[in-house]
Amino acid sequence: MLKCHEVDPKTDMNLQTIDPGAIAFRPVVPADEAFLSQLYRSTRIEEVSAWGLPPAQCDLFLQQQFQAQTAHYNAHYTNADRRIILLGDRAIGRIYVSRSDVEIRLIDIALLPDDRGLGIGTMLVQQLIAEARAAHKPIILYVERFNRALRLYQRLGFHIVEDLGMYLKMACADLLVVEQTQGVERHQQGRPHILEDSNGQANDADNTQDNEGRIQN
Repeated sequence: MLKCHEVDPKTDMNLQTIDPGAIAFRPVVPADEAFLSQLYRSTRIEEVSAWGLPPAQCDLFLQQQFQAQTAHYNAHYTNADRRIILLGDRAIGRIYVSRSDVEIRLIDIALLPDDRGLGIGTMLVQQLIAEARAAHKPIILYVERFNRALRLYQRLGFHIVEDLGMYLKMACADLLVVEQTQGVERHQQGRPHILEDSNGQANDADNTQDNEGRIQN
């Protein structure tokens, strides 16, 4: 919903090293803030360290970015399902999903470094695709165009439906729909049919944070 969050291109898609039954979830609670901050830091520390900033300045910047991201999610996804991903009883990541009457949106998925490359992220995205298919809804996400997660999403059946410059809007091809707004079916010329909001506008207002729709698998 996934570098910040980057994908290992050699990730095994079959979850050979993790028992899917060992993965569980619980709701995010205020006491998780320190963990979530650490998780966010782990997804961006390599990128930010390469800028040559002193360590203390890197830490301050990442904390500010985490707070800004949290504020953005709180403002734009008030009803999102925010879950801590558990392996056994250990917190290993987070997954944020927004569900509405017309779509399922993968907002954010992130795993701790030691838990990446095991196929967990792949499994969770596949579960969301299955949920969307059963509900006859599109599943969408936004990803940075240079994010290596793009290749994973494409392998899982996502296609680019809108180029927003820095970000790409993606959806599963077989779940694309055209929203009927006040009985009028709208179509964007030269593009695949995409889900539009109630104003008939392509909904790209919520992709301003730097890790929406990223994943590290």
